[in-house]
Amino acid sequence: MHGEAIKFYCILMRAFYGMDYASEADQYFSKALATLDHHWGPFHPLHSTIYGIMAHLLIQKGKMDEAKYLYESSLICSLRVLGPNHIQTAEIHIDFGRLYLRMKNKDESL
Repeated sequence: MHGEAIKFYCILMRAFYGMDYASEADQYFSKALATLDHHWGPFHPLHSTIYGIMAHLLIQKGKMDEAKYLYESSLICSLRVLGPNHIQTAEIHIDFGRLYLRMKNKDESL
């Protein structure tokens, strides 16, 4: 449960999803969030980053609805902690736009 393990857990998430081991990737996703909660609590901006990484991995596997849910969670976290005018909040909006484009929903993307 060392704080520096979060980065390693995110690397393992990417590696296991790349090898089609979704259950192992999900375990490391949970470990990353649990470690973050343990050290810095539930209101840390790194939550939105971890959600974004997992959402990106889900998009690559065609799981758009699950990715949308994670982007929504990421946006809520970023708005609560960083506010609407922060660069990280803007990046999440951009990620949402890309997701909606992949889902062929141009109006929502805008």
